[in-house]
Amino acid sequence: MKRWKIVTLLTICQFLLFASYAFG
Repeated sequence: MKRWKIVTLLTICQFLLFASYAFG
């Protein structure tokens, strides 16, 4: 597995959590 894929997935997960917390 490539490291950038894991980093991208973690970044997207963090963004989704922040968005759900900010707008939810």
